[in-house]
Amino acid sequence: MRLLSSGRILQLLCFSLALAFRQRQLAVSQAIEQTQQTAQLVQGQLENELIVQRLEQEKIQVQLRALQAQVNPHFLFNSLNTLSFLIGSDPERAEVFLDELCKVYRYVLRANEQEMTDLQSELQFIRSYYHLLKTRYGDSLHLTIDVPPLYESYLLPTLTLQLLLENAVKHNVIAKTRPLY
Repeated sequence: MRLLSSGRILQLLCFSLALAFRQRQLAVSQAIEQTQQTAQLVQGQLENELIVQRLEQEKIQVQLRALQAQVNPHFLFNSLNTLSFLIGSDPERAEVFLDELCKVYRYVLRANEQEMTDLQSELQFIRSYYHLLKTRYGDSLHLTIDVPPLYESYLLPTLTLQLLLENAVKHNVIAKTRPLY
């Protein structure tokens, strides 16, 4: 059996230490690289989620503006014609009609400032809006509102109910012989 010289042992020991150090250095750099790649992926995913949220918010705002535009000039024209008729035939009803018309447009103007409203406010608006329609259509149009008070604090997009009521009037026959309920 041959004995290794102390110089040779020292060389082997240094080589082993250098090899272990290099392996550990490679492992640490690989771990750092993987951590950086993971961080980049997570950052990319967060940026994508933020973009999606912004797009969804913009979409909702566009839909809201479209809803708010539903109280259109055609409605105003019809309302003014009704008011003009009432002024000559029934001044007291004309005054009430004008008050309700002011409430409707005041609400619409405020709706541009807020995206959501509580159900109670929306129902008050619908009552004013319905008064205008009822004055125009008379006994040919009927509306029943039956909402438990529990739900009046719930939030919904502004002018949502107006859109429903307007669509019901627009897309149905309204006549004395066929009233709309």
